[in-house]
Amino acid sequence: MELGLQLGYGEFDNTRIKLDYINSFILNPYFSIGIGTGIRYYFHEIINPLFVDMRVNFTDSKVTPYISTAAGYSFDLQGGQGGGYLFNPMIGLSFKGSKDFAFNLGFGYELQRTRVSNQSYYGNKSTTTETAGALSVIIGFSF
Repeated sequence: MELGLQLGYGEFDNTRIKLDYINSFILNPYFSIGIGTGIRYYFHEIINPLFVDMRVNFTDSKVTPYISTAAGYSFDLQGGQGGGYLFNPMIGLSFKGSKDFAFNLGFGYELQRTRVSNQSYYGNKSTTTETAGALSVIIGFSF
C-alpha cells in the first residue's frame, strides 16, 4: 500500500493525491514484480490506474535503498475524457520491521498521458493529449 502527494510539474501541472495497492510476487530478497491499481485524485477528476510494478532492493538488510518502476494505463472514473498511459519511476528507502513487514519512503516522477478538452473563444471544441507530470513523495507499507 502506498499513499502519496504528487506535485504537478511542467506544462500540464495538476497536483494530485495518489493511493496504490500493489500485489507483488517476491522472486528473491532483491527483486519483486507485481500488478497494481489505485486512485489519482486531481481535485477535479478521479482516475484509476492499472499497472505493472517492478522493484529492485539493493541489499537484504534492515534498511535498503530501492528503485522501482510502474507502467500501465489509467481509466477515467467520472466518464470524462481523462485517462491514458502512465509511467512512474521511483527511488527510495525500505525499513524492515520484521520478516513480513516494511515501511517505505520513496521519491519519483509520474508521467500521466491524458486527453484534455479545450474550448476556444469562438466556441470551437477540440481534444488534445497532454502529459501531466508530477514529482511524487510516497509513504508505504509492505506486508
